[in-house]
Amino acid sequence: MRKKLFVECIIIIIETFSVLMFFKNTIFLSFILFSLSLFCFALLYNIKDAVSYIVAAIIGSLGEIVAVYRGAWIYTKSDFLNIPIWLPLAWGITVVEVRRVSELLIDVFKKTDKGNLRRD
Repeated sequence: MRKKLFVECIIIIIETFSVLMFFKNTIFLSFILFSLSLFCFALLYNIKDAVSYIVAAIIGSLGEIVAVYRGAWIYTKSDFLNIPIWLPLAWGITVVEVRRVSELLIDVFKKTDKGNLRRD
């Protein structure tokens, strides 16, 4: 379980670091996130993860497009409909990783506290 949690956290760190370091180079960042996605699909992700990834990429991107169009924020480097081309990949990875880490932590709580969540 700890190994799985460690791997998921490394993926999140790689994604976050990549976005922070390379957001100005949209093609390179897209390549990094696409490669990370391929790695995850090849070695870690299942069908549930694939569905979550696709839904997150579509809905997250649509939400971003609307928000940018309505003036909520802007991207300094935008390529398609005023959002960066790497953004759907980032949405997909992020949603899947949040869900996977949450499920692992729920399993940890179940084992350590027999599933009881108390307010002390």
